[in-house]
Amino acid sequence: MDSIGEKLKSTREARKLSLSDVTKDTNIAPTYLEALENEDFDYFPSETYAMGFLRNYADYLRLDSESMVQAYKGFKIGESVTPLEELTKPTGKMTSINFGVPSLGGSKRGIFVVVGCVLAVFLFFLLFRFISSGVDTSSEGSIDDLKSEYTSKGKTADFENLLALKLSNDKGMILASKDEAVQFIVGSKECYFLVKQINANSVDIQTHPEKTNYTLNLDQPSKIVFPGANRDVSITLKALAGSRGKFLIELSGAADSSVDQANASDSDSPQVTAQDDRNLKITFDAEFLENTYLELYLDGQQRISGLVRQGRKERWEASNAIQVKIGNAGGVKVKINDKDFVFGGKGTVASKTIKWEKDPANPNKYTISIKDWK
Repeated sequence: MDSIGEKLKSTREARKLSLSDVTKDTNIAPTYLEALENEDFDYFPSETYAMGFLRNYADYLRLDSESMVQAYKGFKIGESVTPLEELTKPTGKMTSINFGVPSLGGSKRGIFVVVGCVLAVFLFFLLFRFISSGVDTSSEGSIDDLKSEYTSKGKTADFENLLALKLSNDKGMILASKDEAVQFIVGSKECYFLVKQINANSVDIQTHPEKTNYTLNLDQPSKIVFPGANRDVSITLKALAGSRGKFLIELSGAADSSVDQANASDSDSPQVTAQDDRNLKITFDAEFLENTYLELYLDGQQRISGLVRQGRKERWEASNAIQVKIGNAGGVKVKINDKDFVFGGKGTVASKTIKWEKDPANPNKYTISIKDWK
């Protein structure tokens, strides 16, 4: 039976798809796709991201994504550094144990055997309950770590699980239960909503961090407001399956580039007044918060192409133009001429051209423009 990575890779190759093809269709960075195929799951920032990208990749390849996620959980449990026999092993000096039925009048050894067996059964029962509960426990503290990250951004982490949804052709479908949050990207904006209540013919949701409440009725599209998103967002409750709702997320309307700029901490483009462009310069500061693919050109000359490791800080300069492609836009903190700029969310690919442009109304005035690099 193929492993997770072998199944993904063999299916992709059977369909004659390159990693670049998959990235173009899914917006999943090539480094993440390689990590999934190589089963390098420690490469992901958390278990939630690993399972989210695995689910999206499997859906794209038309594999059974739920089976793949369950196989992943089994893989993580299988590689646990503390197997069950270690948990139940007594601390102190090892002695031989007679697994026969102890006599009532024998030594205290029989009592210890009975207590040890009861403890082992109890621990196994607890482990089974956790595995079958539907809560991700494959990595200790993974949900707590994600909640801490969520809270650090000024958002309330009152969800039990976070489901990452990749929109394809401006739409996507997902199943979510009560107290689960759904995350998707609109432009460079991370949008979240929490399933608050499952009703007979409707579902109550709440957007985060705004905490705006909506009631979704079956087969009735509802326009949901996500401040900072550059597209209109519609969510439709398509079905109710037991304790879960099936949600269709759709985007409409033309992208508003001014909204993307508003996501930067300072949206005003750098401007200077100069007699000519010989003394102009563009600085590009990058702090890599995660491992990220980067392709960078300074004034038309390639400076770097490849994977940049987490923790690295760089500063580059160009006279006229910088072209940059980032495989994981949310994994890099960027300043352009000392002003913060957001290229996109985690897992999204951003390709931009940054250059000086002369103001047609004032030939001595130059402004930095940031446009898509095609």
